[in-house]
Amino acid sequence: MLVLVLGDFHIPHRCNSLPAKFKKLLVPGKIQHILCTGNLCTRESYEYLRTLAGDVHVVRGDFDESSTVVTYVYQLIGDDVKVERIEYKKS
Repeated sequence: MLVLVLGDFHIPHRCNSLPAKFKKLLVPGKIQHILCTGNLCTRESYEYLRTLAGDVHVVRGDFDESSTVVTYVYQLIGDDVKVERIEYKKS
């Protein structure tokens, strides 16, 4: 099982696209789960991740525009990559 954890794409605000060497590693069907720590910034970036894996969890970042991301925190539980969604409350 392969889990990709990433964040802070900031595309197209800080760069035009993912680095070619990194993007070459992202093969559809090879990754089972994607966990994003936020700041995908656009729906297009989210849709791209959905082409790589069917199970994509995204936490809303400061620069995210899309309503597809939510204000929840995800935590990994155990070796089986069970993802639990916890409501985030800012104190």
